[in-house]
Amino acid sequence: MAAWLDVGEPRVRRLWRSPGLHQPRKRPRRRRSGCEMRLPGAVRPNSVWSYDFVHDQFVDGRVLKMLCVPEEHTRECRAIVPASRLRSQDVILTLARLMRLYGKPEHIRSDNGAEFNACSVRDEGIGPAFIAPGKP
Repeated sequence: MAAWLDVGEPRVRRLWRSPGLHQPRKRPRRRRSGCEMRLPGAVRPNSVWSYDFVHDQFVDGRVLKMLCVPEEHTRECRAIVPASRLRSQDVILTLARLMRLYGKPEHIRSDNGAEFNACSVRDEGIGPAFIAPGKP
């Protein structure tokens, strides 16, 4: 409204307040959280991998958890590991096997899950790139 009337924002707020009109709320500033590291998209093959869990449930109530490791440049899924329970050791073994097959990536993008924050996962000499949980 201030830009439309070519006056300052405080004056517009005073004009709204004088006849008792409802003032629009100020939007809160978005704050970054955690140790988020923004990466540009992968510019060549094998530069950035991402990994996360996908959950599903059988009819009888049993849970199926799958570790998916796609490569971001070619969109090729390097591995899908299904299991009823996956721990950080399973993630480490899967990544080690993939690194022997394809070589080490420059960065690995993941959320801040307990399985991904294990020191052994981050000690491979690969730059981590964390995202906020639930934010693809």
